[in-house]
Amino acid sequence: WITDEGGYSLTLTEVDESSVEVVFDSLGCFESEEQARGHFIMFGHIVTRWDQLVTSSNLLTF
Repeated sequence: WITDEGGYSLTLTEVDESSVEVVFDSLGCFESEEQARGHFIMFGHIVTRWDQLVTSSNLLTF
């Protein structure tokens, strides 16, 4: 999605029958370093939560 403050893009590409490539891009325009830090922390939370959901559901095998 895209707003006045920036945007996100998530691309999932099936590489073969057993793997998927994940690319996450973000673009932000911030008025202060504090606002940019908050955005970066939120991004970290999103990635961590996604990892927990995928790993705990056995969607990823190692």
